[in-house]
Amino acid sequence: MDSRENGSKASRKIWDMNLEKAKDILKKVSDVPMLEALILASFVFDEPKEKILIHGLPKDEKLIRRFFELVHKRSKGYPLQYILKKVEFMGYEFYIEEGVFIPRNVTEELVEIAIDLVKNLRLKLVADIGTGSGAIAISVAKMTGVKVLATDVSEKAVKAARINISKMKVQDLVIVEKGEFLEPFLDRLDEIDLIVSNPPYVKKSDEVSKEVLYEPEEAIFSGRTGLEFYEEFFKRYDLSNKLVLMEMGESEEEGIRKLAGERGKLLFLRDFSGSKRFFLFLGKGMLNLLEKVIQLLSSRIDLG
Repeated sequence: MDSRENGSKASRKIWDMNLEKAKDILKKVSDVPMLEALILASFVFDEPKEKILIHGLPKDEKLIRRFFELVHKRSKGYPLQYILKKVEFMGYEFYIEEGVFIPRNVTEELVEIAIDLVKNLRLKLVADIGTGSGAIAISVAKMTGVKVLATDVSEKAVKAARINISKMKVQDLVIVEKGEFLEPFLDRLDEIDLIVSNPPYVKKSDEVSKEVLYEPEEAIFSGRTGLEFYEEFFKRYDLSNKLVLMEMGESEEEGIRKLAGERGKLLFLRDFSGSKRFFLFLGKGMLNLLEKVIQLLSSRIDLG
């Protein structure tokens, strides 16, 4: 056998063992440890995952050390999205960084509902509270052409959202400003047709995963009851001529029902797993749209 061929196979085996080692380290935090190992390797070595899977890690000791630094960082629960500085949402790649909330897959369903409402009810202006990376606002704008006003209390989030607005080329459609709730846009409050949000609704006492603990607390935790955001929102604004679409936890249903009271019609919507995950509130001035909304969202409306 050619000694060069023998050496090549031996070195490949060594580099593949490094990939296997990374997979074993990531098992404690990931259901797909090999995939995450390949993603991190692709990021560090700037090579396609498929090439690394076939040929193993390139023989660069400095980059191999960097690779294992990131593997160990991820193994402690540090979010993969923060390492890569990107997150996929609605088929788009958004810039993300530590200190900015990471959008979840289930929130894509919130966006899909918002898109249906905008298109079918011909809504003209949407507001997104707690925009984070801008994922909701930008996705709704790109897919409908509607204008969106976005807010966040975090300077880091506003910066990330503006980066994504530029990256997605929606500067003419999406405006983001720092501030709580709708305060930065009070002068345009009467124009807003639909308010969307994935607000903080996790109770301070609830257990969360390691990954969540690395995310900004104000974007995750609401307080003692989980209702604090909704309480302040419903108290602060006249919603008579508004549609309000928000994500929620199932335990918040009764509390939200009380907050809405007699101010309009409240519908609870299920996600694809069957959980009550969203609510849609129609102010009294929007009740003429109720029949159309029910037809539009019939497959999601909770009738219990």
